[in-house]
Formats: sequence, C-alpha cells, structure tokens
Amino acid sequence: MAFKDNPTSDKYAKNSEESVNAFKFQVTQKRGFITRSVSPDFGVDENIELLYYNGKEYSGASNKHFAAQLKSIDKDNPYINKGGKDYLKLQFETSRLGYLLRNQPAFGIIVVYDMRKETLYYEYAEKIYSYLKDIHNGDSWKEKKLVTIYIAIDIVLNSESVKEIHSKMFQRHQNASLCFNAYGSDYGINTYEDEITDGKLDFNNPKEIINQLNINGWKLIYSNDYSILLGMLERILQKDILNSSSLIAIAATTFCESGQFIESKFYLQKYFQKFDNKDEFYDSVQFIKYKVEFALGNLDYNGYHELLDKISKKIKGDYNQIIVKINLLYIKLINDTTNRKCNEETIIDIMSIVENIKSSALAEKAKFYLSAYNAINIQVYYINYITSLVGNFKLRNDINKPIFNLEVAQFIQKKDLIEKLIESTLAKTYIYADKNEDNFLKAKCLQDTSNFFFIKNLNALLMNEEFLLPLESNEELYETKINQAFSASSLYEGIARYKDAYSSICIAYELTAFYFHTYGVVILNELFVINSIIKEFATKYGFEPYESQVDDYYLNKSKGVILTEELIEQYADLIVEQLKLPQDRKINIISDLRTIEVFRLTDQSKDFNLLQDLRHTKSFDSYFKNFCTYIIQCKKCGANSESSKEINTILSFVSSHSCLNEK
Repeated sequence: MAFKDNPTSDKYAKNSEESVNAFKFQVTQKRGFITRSVSPDFGVDENIELLYYNGKEYSGASNKHFAAQLKSIDKDNPYINKGGKDYLKLQFETSRLGYLLRNQPAFGIIVVYDMRKETLYYEYAEKIYSYLKDIHNGDSWKEKKLVTIYIAIDIVLNSESVKEIHSKMFQRHQNASLCFNAYGSDYGINTYEDEITDGKLDFNNPKEIINQLNINGWKLIYSNDYSILLGMLERILQKDILNSSSLIAIAATTFCESGQFIESKFYLQKYFQKFDNKDEFYDSVQFIKYKVEFALGNLDYNGYHELLDKISKKIKGDYNQIIVKINLLYIKLINDTTNRKCNEETIIDIMSIVENIKSSALAEKAKFYLSAYNAINIQVYYINYITSLVGNFKLRNDINKPIFNLEVAQFIQKKDLIEKLIESTLAKTYIYADKNEDNFLKAKCLQDTSNFFFIKNLNALLMNEEFLLPLESNEELYETKINQAFSASSLYEGIARYKDAYSSICIAYELTAFYFHTYGVVILNELFVINSIIKEFATKYGFEPYESQVDDYYLNKSKGVILTEELIEQYADLIVEQLKLPQDRKINIISDLRTIEVFRLTDQSKDFNLLQDLRHTKSFDSYFKNFCTYIIQCKKCGANSESSKEINTILSFVSSHSCLNEK
C-alpha cells in the first residue's frame, strides 16, 4: 500500500502487550493524557486526548487529540550509527505514515519499544517525513509499501519527554484552532504584486515549468493561484527545486498557504541550509518560517509577535510595512481574545492602519487586499469589545454595582459603528473583487461576511442580553448568509485554498444549526446533509473533524458555561478589579468559584442548593478576606448540612440525606 492509501488492519502491525503497557505507563492521565487503544488498527494504535493543565495538575478533557503508532523490536532490528549518532533501523508502512500525517493539526508520533532494553523511543511523524523526502530526493518512496526509517535512541519516551510532547501537541491545537476556526489562513498574510500575464504552459515540459516558475511564480503567489502552483511543482523534480533559492522559496510559500505545513517546513529547512546569505527572498521566507512554526505549535503568541516585530523594523515598501502591522495587531488581538480582555484603545491602531492604506500610493488592488485583511482585525476587536463590556455589565449587576445609562448608550453606539465599518469594508471590497473577477478576494469577502453574521448572533445568544445584543431572526437573511458561505467554499476550493474552503462549509453548517436549534426551522439543507459534506471534505484533505459550537452549546445548555481554571482566573481578576479589592483576596475568590463549579457539575445540584454565608459581603474590609463558608440545603424538605469551607465535607450530607434515599 502506498503513502496516500488508507492502511488496513494486519497482524504484523500488532504490538505486544508489553509495548502497549510500557507506553501507557508513561503516557498517563496524571501527566495530562487519556489514551484509547484503536481496534481494529487501521494506521493508529493509540488515540490520545490531551487534558488541560490548571497550573497545578492536569484535569478536564480538552477534545484535542493526537495519534501514536507503536512498534516493537527485538534482536532482528540492529542499531545503526549515522553521523556519530546511534539509531534504530526498522521497516515502516508508508500508508501508516501517511495516515498519521493526515491527522491534522497535531499529526502524531511513532513510538518504538525495544524489548531488549525495555525502553521506549519516539519521533514526530513530520520529522520522519522530512527525512524521507530528503534521503530519497523526492516523493518516489511514497509509492512503496514499506520504507526504512531511523529512530534516534537518545530520544527516550519518559516522564520528562512526555511534558514536552504535551506542550507541543497542545500548542499545535491551540494555534490551529484560533487560526483556522476563526479566520482560515489569515493568521498570516499574503503579499501582493501585479497579476500574472496570460499565457500557455506545457505541463509536460519540466524545463518550461521551471522557467515559468522563475519568471511568474511570485506573481502566482501574489494572485493566490495556488492550484496552478501546486500543479507545476508536482511536475518537476525535487532536486531541481532544491538547486534554486527562488524555487525553494516558492515551494515553501505555496505549501504553507495551501495548509501543507509539514511540506512547507521541509523546503524552509533546505532554504536556510543552502542559502544563508540573505538573498532577495530572505525576508519573505523568514515570514513564512514564523507562520509555519506557529501553525505547528513551535511558537506561542508572544514568540510569534516578537519575531514579526523584528521583521517590521527592517522591512521595506508600503505594502509590506502595512501587512506586518496588520499581522502584529492580529496576534495582539487574538491574545486578548484568549485572555478574555479588551483594550479599547486598540481601535485607534486599527483606524490608523485604515488611514495608512487610504493615504498610501499603492495600486487599487493592493489597497482592497489590505482593507480585507484589516477587516479581520476589526472583527476580532468587535468580539473582544462586546464580550468584555457586556460581561462587565453582567458582573456588576450580579454584585449590585450600578450601571449608568450613559455607559450603555455609549456601548451600543460604538458597537453599531464597528458593525457598520466591518460590513461596509467587506461590501466595497466584494464589489471590486466581483468587477475584477478576483476569486480569492470574492471568496474572502463572502466567507468573512457570513462568519461575522454568525459570530455576532452567536455572541448575542451566549450573552443573553437582548437590549444590548439583539438576536437576528429573519429567515431570508440566514439563507443569504448560508449561500454566501457555500459560495466561498466553492471559490476557495477552485484556487486550492482547501482549509479556507473547509472553514466556509463549517460556517454554513453553524448558521443552519443556529437557526434550526433557535427557531426550529430547517433552512436549505438538513443538518446531516451538510455534516456529510464536512466529513467527506475532512477525509479528502486530511483535516481534523469539525466540532460545532452551536451543537455543543445546545447539548450543554442546561449546564451553562463550564468554568475552566483559565476562566476562573479571569473572573477572579475581574471581581478584584471591579470591587477594587486587595490582590491577596484573589485566592479566596478563586476558591469560591471552584467550589460553586464543583457543586454545579454534580448530579446532586438538581436536588440541593449550595448556599454561601454572605456576611463577609457587608463591608469592604471583610469582602473575601477569608475562605467562604457554605451549607447545602435540600430543595424538597429544606434541611441544611453543617457549615464548612470544604465542598467535599458538606457533600457527604447529600449521600446520607433521607430525601435522596426515598427516590
């Protein structure tokens, strides 16, 4: 079976019980993993879910997964010394490697259990892939059933290395989730030049393809013609690409922008190995390198921001300078989203970019591209602004702190202005794109318009503040937005922007699900029909299965928002800020929020009330000065437990209470 084939279950791929036990001894729940053996084995032995880390311990399923393929070896597998380093040499099915690499965004690891030493070794699947491309000087190995791989014996799977694996895999999911679910590939920015001139190309002539790539490759990139570029790159030899800094840079950029980050990383490594003299492509390749490292979880937001900031200080040209400003601001905004905060002055930075675009001497097309990219920043700011302000109003209401009419009026006015700015920017850009037959820009406007409509209404639903955030109910408007999302997907797929195409289908599903769950009406397609399209698309292009935000909300509606450790920390900060409490009381607020959440998620919460002793709230001096005290009260008979600061102590009252035993 070849690299692109789906592997079959076969007895020779089965691992000994000893190897599985050794693996599960290291990859434990205490260390942040839930391992599930896959049976039958069709390319992956273990499907591993990552647990959240709250700063003290791992707890709480994340629904973020990666795969592991296990192999056992014995005396038949020799140690090989290569370049002064010892490796294990073994045969590996190419179909299984391909399967691992289709598990985006985290991909997976290959784990080898050496029965002679009772030791586990491992390597990331993408590193094996890059090595094979390099050693075979191309992709000919992909057509073989088996391929020889090497696993370094200094990379041992143990208590220390699993920490690094958890961190890297979690970072990959976190970065990919924010980059992809919100805005497709626009966490990084394309560049722009004039369109490629029309001309015929003989796809059977490698020399002509190489010549055209050297002449027009960058123009194709600037015009987002990745389907053409992918077709051209597939028809020339890898050794010809690696002999040219221009072709390596084009290949790295093309694979990155079409979502093939592992392929892109291979060419990036080759570029910096072969061409370290900072040629004319250096800054562009550096930009792509940071983007790929971020997508693969090797950079966090702060690291990505810092590296882009360095580029911004030396980059030349109005377009490039503005594009880096947009990117830097985007990372800052996404970081604010993650931390559930909003710096209201950020709108000044956004409008400054708007003015820079208007006043620049750039061509009309360049200005529209920049405006479309900057519209993403406005959307993220909008989300941060409404969630922060409305959340603030709700908290102040809960703690009986007054909300003034002027504040509410100013919020509504600013919210409406931001909405109009986003909608008018995208509408003007779409008119230009349609007139000039720019399919990328058309798709982007359609995707962003439908997505903004969705996130605006989703937040209105979640916030449940009809006066501040009215919910749209017009069926025809939803139908229009759903059609826009499907149109965006078709356009994106036509230019090989597969992740964006997938994202757009998912937006269509979310809008359909939103209207169905909220108003009980099916628009255009049944949910199972769109879901089957999503699954087919994910299988075809190797994307991670989509988890619907709307479905998840309605499934867990009765439970409300589950407070993670991160959210608890943020709410505690907000309470300290609003009540102007000393910082040393934050730990008591966190303890209170944890106690409430633990009780709320128990089965007993439907039959009992958790009551807090509120005497500490009578004065500023006593507010959360100490840990709170609670009792549990039966909803049926009104009986109370003994008071305690420990939730587990008072929960014991529940298990022995007579009303519960009557059921």
